[in-house]
Amino acid sequence: MTKHTGGESSRRGARTGRKLTVRSIKSARHTGTWYGERDRGARQEVLWDTEVPGLGLRLYPSGRRSWCLRYRVNGRRRIVTLGAFGVFTLDTARDEARARLVELKQTRTDPLAKPREIPTAKQVAAMYVEERRREVKPSTLETYRAKLKLVERALGSLRVDVISLEDVERAFSKWADENGPTAANQTLRLLRVVLDLAVKKHYRDASAPNPAALVKPHRTKSPGRALATRELERVGRELAREEAQRPESADTVAAIRLLILTGARRREITSLRWSEVDFTERCLRIADSKTGAKEVPLNSQAMMLLSELPRAAGEERVFPATRHEVGYAIQYTWNRVRNRAGCESARLHDLRHTFVTRGLAANFTETMIGRIVGHKSPASTRRYEHLHTDPLREAAERIGTDLAADLEGRETGEVITLGRSRER
Repeated sequence: MTKHTGGESSRRGARTGRKLTVRSIKSARHTGTWYGERDRGARQEVLWDTEVPGLGLRLYPSGRRSWCLRYRVNGRRRIVTLGAFGVFTLDTARDEARARLVELKQTRTDPLAKPREIPTAKQVAAMYVEERRREVKPSTLETYRAKLKLVERALGSLRVDVISLEDVERAFSKWADENGPTAANQTLRLLRVVLDLAVKKHYRDASAPNPAALVKPHRTKSPGRALATRELERVGRELAREEAQRPESADTVAAIRLLILTGARRREITSLRWSEVDFTERCLRIADSKTGAKEVPLNSQAMMLLSELPRAAGEERVFPATRHEVGYAIQYTWNRVRNRAGCESARLHDLRHTFVTRGLAANFTETMIGRIVGHKSPASTRRYEHLHTDPLREAAERIGTDLAADLEGRETGEVITLGRSRER
């Protein structure tokens, strides 16, 4: 047999393959021929089996023997050791080789490749925050981080592929005990999307159910409510009283009225700029809301309110009183108004609930009302594509008329503008 010099690869095994037998194996001896490159391991000769292609018996000069399997994956020829001769008989070596070849064909995964490191739940949570960084506002990102800290404390050290239903149930129970059912539900929803991300990145088996989706959330009572007609009447009287007795509250009173008439979010109104008010198209073009840029149709009452507001030279904000500590000035005014109106439990955000509820009671569709107030999601956005501005404005007009009438304690037989208690 020819000895191979350094750097060459032996072809002897391919030429001399034969069906191995127990007798041929016992009589086989290392002949001085070697397989593989000189600088990569001990000198060895390989007897290849023809019954199971790729199965081979390594022979070493020392007399040691071991079973190996030669295979090709991604265009590369590889050899993996199956086990020592004696531990594996000829039959068991063939069975093991066949099983390995079947697995290789099914998974197309190189058994010699370095195993992929599976990250922990804490690491995948950090990936989720990073992915969402450019999609959500900084305040929303901070909310995510706060909830994910609960995930990290309960499950953060676990590899994401081994998190089970029992792990999630145990964590969910702990969150509810320590932080309340609402916070527990919010954290559970966030864990669900983190585990979905793990599936997307192939860290978890896509065929297995998401354990966070199998846990039933707690039933919680929404803190929001809509103001009744009589409550709105009292609020309207107290807004007029507040404006008359506290002239410095004029801006915040007007902002509260606009919240009622538009169903907009508080920050969308308190930070509103004149450049975002389009009197020609009768809408607010909010440049940066919770859901991104949005357009809020204005009804006649809201248009009248905005047209009556004074505008100082060089002043960009519609409500200058809310320039400092945005949201606090209007909250102080609302606290006084709601307490005197006997609506102590009503929040400013409940004015938005009131707008939506009144619109639904007037038989406008959820899609239309959602479009007006900016309830935005990928699914709802697709539903809104066929809508036009006119029906939205009509809906906003009817709802505003109804709400303005309640504030003034009037019947809704005709469109009535929202009066103000003092001249500008």
